[in-house]
Amino acid sequence: MHLLRQFCINQGVFLPGTRNFDLGERRARPEINVYELSYCPTGRRFAVCSTEGVAIYSLDVVSLFDPFQLDTQTTPDVVRRALSMNDYSTALMASLRLNDSKFITDSLESTSITQIPFVVRSLSVLYAERLLQWMSKGNVMSSTIHVHFYMNWLRELLHAHGMNLKGYADVATLTGIQQIVTHHSAHITKM
Repeated sequence: MHLLRQFCINQGVFLPGTRNFDLGERRARPEINVYELSYCPTGRRFAVCSTEGVAIYSLDVVSLFDPFQLDTQTTPDVVRRALSMNDYSTALMASLRLNDSKFITDSLESTSITQIPFVVRSLSVLYAERLLQWMSKGNVMSSTIHVHFYMNWLRELLHAHGMNLKGYADVATLTGIQQIVTHHSAHITKM
């Protein structure tokens, strides 16, 4: 123990809890310079570019694998089986639990346009919010050829759950939906 303490004192490395140190030794604290600070339009995130690198701070919990109310009975086979039995609401809820864009797209596009209001009303507010978040990301909706079909989904979703989503939905989600609708509107007016 004495050799370790002597080594730490000679090298200038101090172990936590040690009291022996040289008062004449100078210590420098590293400076951190901030070069850029940028805020998200929603005000829920900001990024800092500094000497330590780029750091993103958020009020939201962000992760890559983000399943929603996932349990052991929710599998891709459940989605496929529900779609084959024309149980669109079960297929949609299972695909939202899996958070797989392909299954969500298949569930939405397999539903006939006359069944959309029934499927939307069968969703709880949590699933409606999750579907709205998926739509706002725009991975499928911004490049689809089924614009009218997805706008029917969006209309029914907001009509059935709009008042309840008012307290749940994130501003970024609603902004994303607005941007997608504006994008499609601009393309349609050009025609």
